[in-house]
Amino acid sequence: MMWGSDLSRLRGTYRECVTLFTEVMKWLSANDLEWIMGRTLCKWLGWP
Repeated sequence: MMWGSDLSRLRGTYRECVTLFTEVMKWLSANDLEWIMGRTLCKWLGWP
């Protein structure tokens, strides 16, 4: 799973959308957040 947004359709600020995942969804582990918020994309693109 990768986090992403469509800036043209956001119902809140970009910061609010990020905060929803990073601070509101307490059931996500630190490892889950790492993968969702960027590690998956880096791995898919072959970035370190």
